[in-house]
Amino acid sequence: MRATHLKQFGFLSITGKDAITFLQGYATCNLDHLSSNRAGLGAICNLQGRMVASFRVVKLADGLLLRIHRDLVDKTSKFLGKYIVFSKAKMSDMSEIYACYGVIGDVPGKQLPQINDVEMKNSNIVVKVSETGPRFEIWAQQAVENTDNAFTVQIWQQAEINDGFAWVDAANSDEHIPQMFNYHNIGGIDFEKGCYLGQEIIARLEYRGKLKRKLHRGEAASKVSSGDLLLSDKGKSLGTVVNVAHVDSRYPILAVLQNAGGDAIRANLEKGESILFSPVP
Repeated sequence: MRATHLKQFGFLSITGKDAITFLQGYATCNLDHLSSNRAGLGAICNLQGRMVASFRVVKLADGLLLRIHRDLVDKTSKFLGKYIVFSKAKMSDMSEIYACYGVIGDVPGKQLPQINDVEMKNSNIVVKVSETGPRFEIWAQQAVENTDNAFTVQIWQQAEINDGFAWVDAANSDEHIPQMFNYHNIGGIDFEKGCYLGQEIIARLEYRGKLKRKLHRGEAASKVSSGDLLLSDKGKSLGTVVNVAHVDSRYPILAVLQNAGGDAIRANLEKGESILFSPVP
């Protein structure tokens, strides 16, 4: 088993009688579809439909556990805290209780045939996140042994980019509608569930609009970071980087770019490098 500690992620729990009912009003996914052996993914949006944070979520006996970017745990807690006071639920930062590990290759235990399948192993939670590899996240209360020191966070990031996964971080919080991260194609938005914050904007884009800013994949030769601007040849902003890995001398990238069509597009880093990007299917 190849495991690496994904220190960029933290955890937020929502527990109590009204935990699911409460978060249902703020999550793009349908939490009623969760079970003890099925996880989900989605986003929490502001009134303008822009993602405050995105998450994977697992149902526990006393509520929900969300894996989100560690640097957004406090922001998300404060954002939801304005509303949770009216519910029989409470939130807790669980980032010192759980650690997130990424695993490529089979995990010992029962087989998890589908993406989002969950297995509870002692005090750890195993979630299948990709058929490729396959890949798993382990949300661990006990340390997971890394049996291959050559397997790094950057290799995991590259696999995420290959699979088209982007997660909201501090550099792009409150910037993008979920469809711009392709969440409508990977089960992150339920268009038939009840109302939630930002739903009107998200639904209007799905049914009446045209997605002009889309998730694209590319690769740079020079250093690039999440939140970096990408420009046209005339210096006009085309979008931003939302996920990046550094593997050998390459920088695989996911970016949200203004591109209404389905063709590849070139965009430039502010330092000048021209990169060819292709829309993520």
